[in-house]
Amino acid sequence: MLWLMPFVLFLTSSPRAIGISSPQPLPNGTAIPIVFTRTINAGKVKPGDPVTAKTLQVVLYGPTQSISKGSKVIGHVVQANAFVSQDEPSMLEIQFDKIEDKLETVPFRASIRAMANVLEASAATRPTDSPDMDPSRAVTLVGGDQELPGEKQVYSADGDNVGISNRLGIFSRLEPAESISRFRRIECAGIPTLQSVAIFSSTACGLYGFPETYMSLTGNESLNGTIEFKSNRYTIEIHSGSAALLQVIGTLGH
Repeated sequence: MLWLMPFVLFLTSSPRAIGISSPQPLPNGTAIPIVFTRTINAGKVKPGDPVTAKTLQVVLYGPTQSISKGSKVIGHVVQANAFVSQDEPSMLEIQFDKIEDKLETVPFRASIRAMANVLEASAATRPTDSPDMDPSRAVTLVGGDQELPGEKQVYSADGDNVGISNRLGIFSRLEPAESISRFRRIECAGIPTLQSVAIFSSTACGLYGFPETYMSLTGNESLNGTIEFKSNRYTIEIHSGSAALLQVIGTLGH
């Protein structure tokens, strides 16, 4: 399984590789699962206000580099407005700027591949059924994959082995996927190597648990990584505890 090789190389490398040892650029496509640590209300924030989050697990990049679980992820609000009417919908634009690990700050730009509200994110951290109903204690991830802790494996809804789990987190290859709503169709590219996904499935794509809200820009449309949400019914609000699967699109300023 060639898609396992980066993880094997990581485990057999020096322990000093766990944690950023030098500010190496993050490769494009690197997945970064985060949880927002501050609520963002489009009717209350203003341009320049901080967007704060932290990594949900160890993030692997390259054969031996990593970012620690709990590292700060910092961005900012580009522009925002509350819902007024169908002709004046709510809008929120954000960009991600940097990750602050224990010793280093790594600048980056990212898109959002998938995002889950607090309830969806919380449900993906615990077994779906009771031990009596399911002795395997399977956890259903955002998007439908299942983690089987006893087997330390991750399976798709079709039963394909798409990843593994261990003390560092959950790692899956990313499958090509799409999210279709009445507002927009989003395409998510596949990545054949193991990526850090935490609570997200290999096919997670788009928004989960955000009715009447859509991403008009995912961040992939330009190198500045502007992510834009719109709602024709509500003022957009991303609550603290919501989670997202970011993907690196470049280094800040490049």
